[in-house]
Amino acid sequence: MSIVKDFEVRKYIIRLKKMGLKSPSDERSKRAIVTIKQFIEKNTRAKKGDVLIGEELNNAIWSKGIKNPPTKVSIFVQKLKNDKVFVNLEGKPLRIEKEKKDEKKDKKNEKSLEDLTAEPKTSEKIAVEKDEEINSIKKVKDEASKKPVAKFDKNLNKL
Repeated sequence: MSIVKDFEVRKYIIRLKKMGLKSPSDERSKRAIVTIKQFIEKNTRAKKGDVLIGEELNNAIWSKGIKNPPTKVSIFVQKLKNDKVFVNLEGKPLRIEKEKKDEKKDKKNEKSLEDLTAEPKTSEKIAVEKDEEINSIKKVKDEASKKPVAKFDKNLNKL
């Protein structure tokens, strides 16, 4: 069987049972992810680090915990434009959603209604607010110093 370098979408069934028997029980799901990446790198001629695991596949591997990954996984592999390979469960969406990143940028640029309607603070208002904070801190310190402090008995030190 020859390996074709150029492809759009492929389907694989990866057996993870032998890998699970060789690795310690508390590292099996981690090892399953590594095994899937190595398998895809080998069969698609992708470079190390160019394999992207989909969220559904990752959740399927970790669904039973770290000790009990599934014994075999049916996956779809898609080659992306930037020579990266995206892997996800069979029947799940293949494309990486870039809309989420755009939404985050929009949220950063948006200002709240309160910020837009509030009056801009002048330097005088800022100075007054700072003076009020300083005065309140001084009051707290004065009150703390006025409270009687319990005297320490020297005889208690000697045992």
